[in-house]
Parts: sequence; C-alpha cells; structure tokens
Amino acid sequence: MTDHKKPPRKTWLIVFLLITASLVPGQTPAVAAHFNPNYIISDSEMRDANAMSFGDIYSFLGQRGSLNNQFDIDPADGLLKGTAQLVDDAAKRYSINPKYVLVLMQKESGVIESTAPTAKRLEWATGYALCDGCYKSSDLAQKYKGFSKQIDAGAGWMDWYLTNATNFSYLKQPGITYALSGTQITPANLATAGLYSYTPHLHGNQLFWNIWQRWFGEGA
Repeated sequence: MTDHKKPPRKTWLIVFLLITASLVPGQTPAVAAHFNPNYIISDSEMRDANAMSFGDIYSFLGQRGSLNNQFDIDPADGLLKGTAQLVDDAAKRYSINPKYVLVLMQKESGVIESTAPTAKRLEWATGYALCDGCYKSSDLAQKYKGFSKQIDAGAGWMDWYLTNATNFSYLKQPGITYALSGTQITPANLATAGLYSYTPHLHGNQLFWNIWQRWFGEGA
C-alpha cells in the first residue's frame, strides 16, 4: 500500500446492489429504519482482526458463493493463495476486521454471493482506485487492478485512514457535518468517517450497513 487517497466512488453498481440486497434467497434484509447514517460501525469492530478465523472465512465463503475456487498471488508476499487466506492475511496485516473486508467486497462488486463472478468484478472486487469520472485504464487504477491487489488495498486503505485521518483535511472527519446525498451527516467516530471517505454518499454506506446486519448483525 503506497497510494492511499481514494477518489469518490462510482454509484451505479452500488445502486444496483442496494436494490438487490434484499432479494437473496433465504436471507432476511436488514430493517432500513434502524440505520443510523452517523454511526455505522464502531472503531473497535473495525479493528477486530480476529473476529473470524481462516476456517470461519472459508466456511462463510463456501456457504454463499464460489470464491473458495478463486486463487491469486498475494502482493504482500508473492504467494499463491485462495480467497479465504487472502482475506485472513490482509485482515491481520492491517489490523482490520475480516468482516469489513467481506462486506466491502459484496458492497462494491457483489462477488461474495455470486456463483459465477465475472473477471471484471473480480479485478475490481473492493472498488479501490475507481471513482466518478476516472478511467480504469489510468495508471493509478491499473496499479490496483487484480483480485488480490483489491483485497489488500481495501483493507490497507482503512488501516491507513484510521491511523492518519486527522492529518489530512480532505478526508471525512468525525464530529464534522457533511452534506452527502442531500442529507446532513455527522460521523460520530473514525470508522464511520472512514466509510464516508471511501464511499462519499449515503446509499453506498447504507448498503454496507444492510449487508453487515444481514450477515453479522444480531439474529443473523
């Protein structure tokens, strides 16, 4: 991880995923009325790198899609690894909750619950380095193109944000009110502000919360 600033995220795929999030067979969608845009996830949850073991992640992926069949070279050590190992290693490397990485992947590309994710979705699994008005052919985007690079960058960016946020005014900060998607939002903590820095609009973060609650919330 060297380039950390992520431009505003494209919205079309997130809108599609938000609409379809409640259509997964056998799953109960989160109740939108409970969503608090000012407090989406606690700082301690975001930093809980041990929230899931490798075995937990592997079982989780096997129950939802086909990503246990996906392998790639980990950019951190050059080793060929399966998805569960990539997620587990990135979570531990950056002290970030693996649940966050999994939810981010589903929110940005839908690959977790897909039985046949396309190469394009895998290549941009966490949406890192994509933005409104950006080109996937740009040097920055191409640097992070690739399944394992996206997992590493998605986890690494949040670690970088939590460590450095107060040093950069362009990043969303807790306690400051922002007008996003026509709504006044005041992030109550660093983790929530980090989510809005990564995805600077309301519906993308509501989608994140919906997926988190459906997978990991009380009664899930």
